[in-house]
Amino acid sequence: MFSYERFESICKSKGYTPSGLCVAIGRSKSLASKWKNENGGPNTEILCQIAEELGVSTDYILGLTEIEKPATESDGIDNLTDNQKILLNLISRLTDHEVLLLISQVKGIILGQ
Repeated sequence: MFSYERFESICKSKGYTPSGLCVAIGRSKSLASKWKNENGGPNTEILCQIAEELGVSTDYILGLTEIEKPATESDGIDNLTDNQKILLNLISRLTDHEVLLLISQVKGIILGQ
């Protein structure tokens, strides 16, 4: 479901105001105010235009995921650094149990535990 607060936050993180974004996609700048005041939201066509302009998925705008944009084929192994490729190769040699242990350790490192 569309949340104006989430929409406004995403706009801000991408350097837009909600009304400025509406203008950028060729719509009236008052459209965003309408969504805010009437607790409505964009139709599917406009939602897709917004997502494209912001470089995020429609699911992200709607709060269905916290991943801004799903991975695409162009995000494949060719875009990895040499170190990431080495790590991926090493991980592929581990058992499922070892992978789970590694995930736990990496989470600990990231969270500072």
